Amino acid sequence: MNIQFCMIKAFLLFACTQSTILFALGDGAVFQTITTDGTIKNTLWYNLDGQKQSVYANNILRSPDYAYEQRDSILFYGDRYDSEGNPIPEAIASLPLQENPKRLLLVFSKIEDIDRQGLSYHITVLPDDFDQFPMGSFKFINVSDSRIAVDLDGNQFVLNQRDSNTLNITANKKGAVSIKVASQGIDGMWQTNYANGWSHRSDRRTLVFIVNKGSGNVRPIRFRQTHVASDG
Repeated sequence: MNIQFCMIKAFLLFACTQSTILFALGDGAVFQTITTDGTIKNTLWYNLDGQKQSVYANNILRSPDYAYEQRDSILFYGDRYDSEGNPIPEAIASLPLQENPKRLLLVFSKIEDIDRQGLSYHITVLPDDFDQFPMGSFKFINVSDSRIAVDLDGNQFVLNQRDSNTLNITANKKGAVSIKVASQGIDGMWQTNYANGWSHRSDRRTLVFIVNKGSGNVRPIRFRQTHVASDG
């Protein structure tokens, strides 16, 4: 398993790669999926209006939007059935009803040995609404072992372990922003680990995980989304 995604998996169970997916915004309740490792290629499904809806997920791209019914959980099934012919859940997404988000990001983490409940995947549910994480913004989540400092186009902030921060950045004519990431060593000194330029648009939002790189260094992993208006 890729060590960077092991860090993301560990963080999610506890609480420069880039990718882009185009999608149209909808008014209903929807979720997208990613995995911490590997691919789920339509081997899982859930019920939507009495019909089977297959899902696809990988650790590079966000999936397209999937509609869901706003209940307390979403049950995902595979090809296992009990003696009475009822499907056996492979994963359960518990929904944050108090926050009542319309958009969710479901992060699937494979369970090495099927747990006592018979589940094959752990799912971490992240609220993903646009009012909290709008187009034109960057959301940073520090899943590394270090305290980090970020300079995003002159906007500077510090993230302790497991902290997150969302910034709305005005797109410029160049269509790019500068990014620097530094980690703090055990001696208290800061060391720049990453410096680059990232493309940026007002109709795009970028989720960034800061992960361990080795030898006390860190690196960012990006998941980008670009909004494409629906026809009509």
